[in-house]
Amino acid sequence: MRKIHWTIPTLLFGAFFVFGIITTDGNDLAVLWMVIGIIGLVSTLLWFVFLRDMWRDRRVLKTGEPATARVLQMFETGITINDNPVVKLELEVTPQRGSTFVTMSKTLVSRLNPMMYGPGTVVSVKIDPQDPKVVVVDPEGEVRSGSAGANTNANNSASPKANARRDAAMGELIMASEKIRAELMVNGKDTEGTILSSWSLDVNVNDMATAMEFLVEVDLPGKALFKVEIKGVVANDNIGKYRIGTRVRLKYDPADPQNRITIMGVVNASPLL
Repeated sequence: MRKIHWTIPTLLFGAFFVFGIITTDGNDLAVLWMVIGIIGLVSTLLWFVFLRDMWRDRRVLKTGEPATARVLQMFETGITINDNPVVKLELEVTPQRGSTFVTMSKTLVSRLNPMMYGPGTVVSVKIDPQDPKVVVVDPEGEVRSGSAGANTNANNSASPKANARRDAAMGELIMASEKIRAELMVNGKDTEGTILSSWSLDVNVNDMATAMEFLVEVDLPGKALFKVEIKGVVANDNIGKYRIGTRVRLKYDPADPQNRITIMGVVNASPLL
């Protein structure tokens, strides 16, 4: 049915446009058909790509069934609205009635906190009563970080396969980050930055440390300030030191400071580990 909805107006306005081109001989009627075709095609594209889902999401937020969902994976879409990115989330949804299920949903995140819905995060959602597989993140609902204490119920409700997939992905990310950290400790350059935001990645290390991700504004000598996301393992006793606004010591690779950079600790304090 969706293909029919998409095809009919596209063919109709496309026919208007082609008819205008074929019959064009400088008369105003041919130009009018071409204009109608162009406007119609653009409007159809806007409706089916943006507006239709927007209107559907508004309806679901008003009439949908409340539920909670755990973010398994997050993907970039390349779409931004007012400089804020739109991301696609793989969600394991726990409805009030029935068993859990996995589905995909798109949502808008703040450019200042692009990992707001990072893997392991538990969010409030609404389920479309007309199609249970359509789930919309409730922007006014609760968002809980993936820390162990906050997500005990979500961990229990998640399927073993989903948990294993998520844990494997998080493990690879942390290992890659720690490898970069080890290399930069040897040959990286020193600088400082400011923590703008932080969130847990819901990965514990020997019950003594937690994997975290930080959005940091970096002061690179001789260059303009820039923001970068940095992953790291923080001792549980030190997590409180890495608050928003905290100045941190950094090591970076001059050849690739955007991707090869790590936090060494709080300014005038001990290192992360």
